[in-house]
Amino acid sequence: MRENGDERNGQSKRMSDARRSDPSVRSGHPRKDNYGSKISIKLKLILAFSLITLIFIVSAVINISIGIREIDVKGVELCTREEILSVAGIEEGSGYFSYNTSSAEKKIKELYPCVVDIRISRSTFGKVTVSVTEEKALWYVESYSEYFALSEDLRVIKSEENKKRFIECGLVRLDFPEIKSAVLGKTIEIRDDDRDPSYVFDLLSDIRATDLYNAGRVDQIKIKNKFDVYVVVDRRHLVSIGNCTEIAYKLGQVRDVLSDSRFDWTKKSEILVFDPKSPTVRENSELDFSYLNPTK
Repeated sequence: MRENGDERNGQSKRMSDARRSDPSVRSGHPRKDNYGSKISIKLKLILAFSLITLIFIVSAVINISIGIREIDVKGVELCTREEILSVAGIEEGSGYFSYNTSSAEKKIKELYPCVVDIRISRSTFGKVTVSVTEEKALWYVESYSEYFALSEDLRVIKSEENKKRFIECGLVRLDFPEIKSAVLGKTIEIRDDDRDPSYVFDLLSDIRATDLYNAGRVDQIKIKNKFDVYVVVDRRHLVSIGNCTEIAYKLGQVRDVLSDSRFDWTKKSEILVFDPKSPTVRENSELDFSYLNPTK
C-alpha cells in the first residue's frame, strides 16, 4: 500500500512540475492555438489579391473595349499638341495599348530638343494624359527660309517653316552677319568678321537685364558686328546702339525718350544713342517692320 501511495505522489509531483514549467499556466492565461488565426490571415490575403486582380482585369477589358476616348496634353508651348501626339502615335479612337509609352517618350525627346521631360500616363475609361516640360526659348533666327528657336545659351531647340508660333510665344528675333550652322540640339554657329563672336553672349545678357526687354518691348536685335548693333522696340522704333558698350545706359536712355509725351510715338522713328548722353530722334515713315508680324 505504501508503494502505491508513493507512486501516486510521484505522478502528482511530476504533473505539478509540468504545470509550473508551462508559461501559459504561470501567467494565469490559458494557451491559445494560433493555427486558426494563421489560416484566417492567409485567406484574407488571398481574397484581397484576388479582388485587386479582378479589378485590374475588368479595368483592362473596359479600356481595351472602349479604346482612347480622351487625350489631355499639358505644358506645350513651342511644340504643338498635334506634333506630340503624332510622334507618340496616340489618337482618339485608337487602341488603348496601341502604343509603347517609353518608346513614344524617347522618340519625342529625340525629335524635339526643347522637350526636356515628358510623361505619358493611362487612366481608366480611356483617358490618356501627356505632361510635357519644355526648355525655355528666348530667341529665334531665320536661315534659308527656315526658323529656329534658341535657348538662353543659343542652342537650337526647335525648328519651324513659319515664324508665327515663335512670335506668339514672345521670342525675340536675332539677326547675325551670317549663320554657319543651325542644327537641332547644338549651339548655333555664326560667322563674324571679327572671327570671335563670343561677344554676342555678353551683349544678349546685357540686353536681357534692361527694363525694355523685361517689359516685352524688344522685338528684334540686329548684330552686324560688335561695333554696329540695332534694336527694334515696340515694332516701330529702330534704335541704333553703336558698339556693345554701356548697353544698360543706352537702352535706359531710349526708355526715357519714349516716355516723353511731347513726341508722337505711334509713328515710326529712328533713335540714335551712339552717345547716350544726347540721344537723337528722327521720324522715318519708310521703316518697314512688317516682317515682325506673325501673319506675314
